[in-house]
Amino acid sequence: HGGTGLGLCIVRNLVNKMGGEIKVTKKEGQGTLMRLCLLLSAPMDVSEQHCDVNLTDNGLVVSKSLFLANHSLK
Repeated sequence: HGGTGLGLCIVRNLVNKMGGEIKVTKKEGQGTLMRLCLLLSAPMDVSEQHCDVNLTDNGLVVSKSLFLANHSLK
């Protein structure tokens, strides 16, 4: 999938402004792994939220998984 890479630049700038970190690792023939780390606060009544991951003809549909707890996740 060709592109200008503008989307990644925008994401990197937003993550930096939010005090987070993004890491990109590319493996030839396997694809690209992007890791995003942000420290966020949430309302006290939110405990867990999941979204499905779907693989389509156009590629991987971005999903989200959010788990909030009183301890750090590794």
